[in-house]
This record gives sequence, C-alpha cells and structure tokens, in this order.
Amino acid sequence: MVRCILDRRLATPDEIRSVTSPEVLRSWRSVWKDRNEDTAYVTAWKRIQDKLGARPDPNQIMYYWVWVIPVH
Repeated sequence: MVRCILDRRLATPDEIRSVTSPEVLRSWRSVWKDRNEDTAYVTAWKRIQDKLGARPDPNQIMYYWVWVIPVH
C-alpha cells in the first residue's frame, strides 16, 4: 500500500484485499452497503490514503506518516 501512495495512485480492489484482514473488509462493506464490493473497498482505502503520505529515505527504507487535515 505504501507503493500506491508513492506512485500517487489508488490501490486496486485486489491489492486492497491482499493486505486487509477479512474483518476490516467486512466493516468497510457494511459502511458502504449501497456500493458494490470493489467500490466499497476502494472508497474506504481512498479515505485512508488521502490522509497518508510516504517518501523513501536515502537508505531505501520507506517511511509513512499521517497528514493532519486542517479544519476550516
């Protein structure tokens, strides 16, 4: 998932399924009942990804952090 952030692209539903526990997938599906399964997963991941950033360091170790979204 860090690779998706570095590439500035959304993860595919298959990528999301491969790294997300079944319990979390079920909870995402229950939140977005009006959407098909793939769309529910992509929507949930996008909301998370929008708050994350990543950058590689010179030693090729990746770091990620949470961005704080200012409230207006």
